[in-house]
Amino acid sequence: TTPIQFGMLPGTTDETIIVTAHQDGWFDAALDNASGLAVMVALAEHFSQIPREQRRRNMIFVGTAGHHVGSPNSPYMRDTGMLENTALLLNAEHISPVQFLGYGTELRRTAGISPRRWWVHGSDKLLELTLDAYRTFGVSIVGKMHPSASGEIGSIDEDAPSIQLIRSPEHKHTTLDVPALVPSVGLEAVARSFAKIIDGVNTLSLAELQPTSRP
Repeated sequence: TTPIQFGMLPGTTDETIIVTAHQDGWFDAALDNASGLAVMVALAEHFSQIPREQRRRNMIFVGTAGHHVGSPNSPYMRDTGMLENTALLLNAEHISPVQFLGYGTELRRTAGISPRRWWVHGSDKLLELTLDAYRTFGVSIVGKMHPSASGEIGSIDEDAPSIQLIRSPEHKHTTLDVPALVPSVGLEAVARSFAKIIDGVNTLSLAELQPTSRP
């Protein structure tokens, strides 16, 4: 059994940004979810280099346990009040899968990174800066956003402004979930995008991040 893990970079207010990534996985679990954990650690390392007096908000990094048996840690965060004064809840999960294409009865590997489903719960400003970050670093996404992309934070993704980017490919939960099918260039692109989103969020107030009604 893996316990839930917490780490914090203190800021200068009582507001928070929370980054989550689930720790459990099947087989080698390279995509699901070592990829998410790698991005979360990269973000922690990056923002730890910024002096505390320049960090507007506390940054809490959460490695959750039990994702594949119902994600009990997500409602725990809500029920214990962690989501109060939260400017952004960002989940890192299934970050950078190689794309496969169907060819007859075969799945053929490509040299590309599979487009990911995505989700933004928040204001139009949050939506705009998220899509701008994805465009800036070439993060491919699928069509319109959809709440099925909420992953680990699915039970709490409307309790705070939230972002999720995820792909559940054909080889998920199989022996093919190996590092060779998780391109590092995709990990880097998403990590840079998430860092840019966080920087953008830190220019906005809590009120400016709250959900906007949209079609």
